[in-house]
Amino acid sequence: MVDDALQLLAKMIDKGISPHIVTYSSMVQVLCNFGRWKDAKDLIAETVDHKISLDVITFSILVDAFCKEGMVKEAEDVVEIMMQRSM
Repeated sequence: MVDDALQLLAKMIDKGISPHIVTYSSMVQVLCNFGRWKDAKDLIAETVDHKISLDVITFSILVDAFCKEGMVKEAEDVVEIMMQRSM
């Protein structure tokens, strides 16, 4: 029901309900669990567009998901961003 959740998120935004970082982090977690990396990346870009700062939980979700998939370089990139932001 991942697509249903994404549609619900879009409806929230259309109706003027601003999702917060917990909503986005939950969606990123689900997308990563299903290997939908492009959708997760798009959703993270959407947080930037809506001026929502990613938190340590969101970054941890990404590092965990990348490591589980053997995507070590991507996980290292996320950790580097976290260090630059002093998280």
